[in-house]
Amino acid sequence: MDNTTLPALAPSSVMDIVDRTFRIYRANFISFVALVALVIVPLTLLNLALVDDAPREIETMEDYNSAVGDQVATTAIIALIQLFLQGIVVTAILTFIASESHLGRKCSIIQAIGQIRGRLLPLVGGLLLVVILFAVVIIALAFLTNLCVVPVVFFAVVFYMGMVLYFFLVPVLVLEKVGPGFALRRASYLGRARFWPTLRFVFAIWLVMIVINIALGSFGGLVGTLPSGGGTTLETILNLLTTIIITPIMPIGLALMYYDARIRLEGLDLALQTVDKPDPRPSDVLSPEPTMGWFTLRDLGNTVLLVGLVFAFWCALFAILVAVIGSIT
Repeated sequence: MDNTTLPALAPSSVMDIVDRTFRIYRANFISFVALVALVIVPLTLLNLALVDDAPREIETMEDYNSAVGDQVATTAIIALIQLFLQGIVVTAILTFIASESHLGRKCSIIQAIGQIRGRLLPLVGGLLLVVILFAVVIIALAFLTNLCVVPVVFFAVVFYMGMVLYFFLVPVLVLEKVGPGFALRRASYLGRARFWPTLRFVFAIWLVMIVINIALGSFGGLVGTLPSGGGTTLETILNLLTTIIITPIMPIGLALMYYDARIRLEGLDLALQTVDKPDPRPSDVLSPEPTMGWFTLRDLGNTVLLVGLVFAFWCALFAILVAVIGSIT
């Protein structure tokens, strides 16, 4: 990694962070795409090969049932491997490289792996803790709802808290030296304190990703109309290419939003300047105790407003669909 003077860090608007996200993506395009492709391509090809080979070995119904069972099990194993490699390892590496780039330093994939390898176990532990907690809460709410004890609105609270943790849990676990439990508290605090700006950012990035997906998908649809099997093969390649291209965008952006949240709420920019190192990082400064409880009246208001916005969105979408269908008929 290159040691450079720490750049001036300051609070930024959502659109400035969106712009910065794509500038970092462009500056590290080869590294980001190569990293994602290194995981997705082999697993996708392996899965396709297994699906393609399975029917050739089927002669009887017993063979068919056995082949289907083996294929389902194999596909599930590949999906779990991809979830671990892409959802955890790749996201962690992308987050660290984006962080280094934001701090004015170049970082290769190998260097990033060397820096984050000690954070993989806490990262896995934190994500497993979230999955277990939410699974227990959702099962309990579903059971109590069947007994007419719990209002359905509590599911909205679970959805809200899930979004909050999605925003910053990975950046906190990767960029700070904290354990899984404390990381959940910090990610919850940062996400709730900066909920609406972060949600606007995620929505903006989501729209850009949809545009990219539609553009490449439309071309893939045209290719898919070609005669013989060549069109299908090219369409599969284009779909794979689309996934590789859009996968790095959100982790990069959320890493930058993490910096913005900590600068605004905890003075991270000033704290980094006090570190007696040529290449200070968030892990070199204290991770403060959250100053908010797990769920406050402000969070309740955010949840209610979020439910209202989601309801309004689906109503508007339904009205548009009705209008389109009416114009066709």
